[in-house]
Amino acid sequence: MLPAWQEVQEAFDASANGSDYAWQLLTARKDDYNLRMVRFVGDSAGDEITDQWTKQPVMFYQDALSLEGCFDPIVGDTLAASLFEAGYDVFIACRRGQGIEAGSNPNSLSDEDFFDFTTQEVGEEDIKSFMEKINGVRNDGALACKQTAIITGQLSVQEVLSAAVAYPTDFNTFVSNVLTRAPCLDTNLDTVGESPLRALTSTDVPDELYWSGVESLCEAYPDACYDYCDIFPDFCDEFCIRFPQFCRPDWVDDFEQALNDLRSLGYYALYKDDDGGLTWAQKVDEFCLINDGRWCDYFTGALIYPLKPVSLKQFE
Repeated sequence: MLPAWQEVQEAFDASANGSDYAWQLLTARKDDYNLRMVRFVGDSAGDEITDQWTKQPVMFYQDALSLEGCFDPIVGDTLAASLFEAGYDVFIACRRGQGIEAGSNPNSLSDEDFFDFTTQEVGEEDIKSFMEKINGVRNDGALACKQTAIITGQLSVQEVLSAAVAYPTDFNTFVSNVLTRAPCLDTNLDTVGESPLRALTSTDVPDELYWSGVESLCEAYPDACYDYCDIFPDFCDEFCIRFPQFCRPDWVDDFEQALNDLRSLGYYALYKDDDGGLTWAQKVDEFCLINDGRWCDYFTGALIYPLKPVSLKQFE
């Protein structure tokens, strides 16, 4: 077996083969996780290009399916390459949980320990580490202090926003803006962490107009309405009479049972094959032997999609 760092380097070299640019492979943090980051450093000969690094840094925060997938934006005619050509200091950051076999798990943690993280923890720890790394290498190069733009998508958006909530001052200081790659996703950092239910007019005695507003919000943001009783405990009883579907629905019990069953089988991440062991499809078969309900159907139906590993804590 190759040493972990050599495997990472080979995956990087294979992805960059034939590229028109030179790259630097960085490690943003060495703790229980090695976080990998790629930086554009010149043309294919390693020479500086016109206007190199004259504009602000840009970080692509990747939600990749594999370690190799983290490096996809450095190959060919991509947005990352175009931004580098335009003078931006481009970094590609790979989120934790991608490619254990390629050295992201230096301490050989068990799956239970390795995937023991939430979306919030990733945001608070990894985003901060990546930003510190970018600031560090730019300071070492005596480059101007400029805010970083973050380009992200999918689950990684939630992690970036978790960092914004955890470190609002630092985030405003070091991050200029967050751009999402999903065209239908409109992210407003001014309202990070706020439930849509906060838009409800304050009242001491809710009337029919109030409940009409609740109904409209629940139709537009059904997931938020499961938290109604946490936000408005005084009105919880009447809310559950009017909207029983948001008060401990059956699928919540089924969901918790599914998580317990997965953990009882020793599975702490979804969509993950074991090196030299069970595939995710085989794990789903094992799960369905003890839980043949809606979550068996859900996982079985999802087998046709190339989904990335997700910790159970994130899935919760």
